[in-house]
Amino acid sequence: MIYLRVCGLLRSGALKEEDKPLWLDIYKVFPPKTKPQLSQETYQSNVVEIDKPLTQILYPEDMLRAHFNQTYASVEPIDMTDSSSVSQSQRFIQKYMDLRKTKVDRSSLLDKTVSALRMEGMNLTTHKEISQESKARKLKHETREKLKVTDVFGETYKSEEDSILIDNDEKT
Repeated sequence: MIYLRVCGLLRSGALKEEDKPLWLDIYKVFPPKTKPQLSQETYQSNVVEIDKPLTQILYPEDMLRAHFNQTYASVEPIDMTDSSSVSQSQRFIQKYMDLRKTKVDRSSLLDKTVSALRMEGMNLTTHKEISQESKARKLKHETREKLKVTDVFGETYKSEEDSILIDNDEKT
């Protein structure tokens, strides 16, 4: 079955000749003596039991990562092509683990981690701070929209364009 699929992908051009699997040429030269068939028993033995509950795997850093992502907005992009680049949450976890080894008081460990990262120049902005900044920008924008030319310059300043704007505002 897999052999037929791979051959079909090659014929259609979905799989390039240079990307074909190594086993394909060997399979063509030395085909199996009996044609492989998928029996119902083989299929049933490979199916995972649905009734069996999945075991949860949690690592200590999972809780730290969850705390970081719930508290801080990651504003730096992650370069997926560079395997040596480290995300902000990973840097947070590494710093936390390093500080934990130095016998820092557990109750202040998170705060000291944040302080240390900020001292290193990491931009840690909380979701709350971003929300407040967004509200302030919105309020500033709304205030600008409500201003008229006469509010800024007074009634003495009226050019032809401004008087048209003022007339239109007064009509509404």
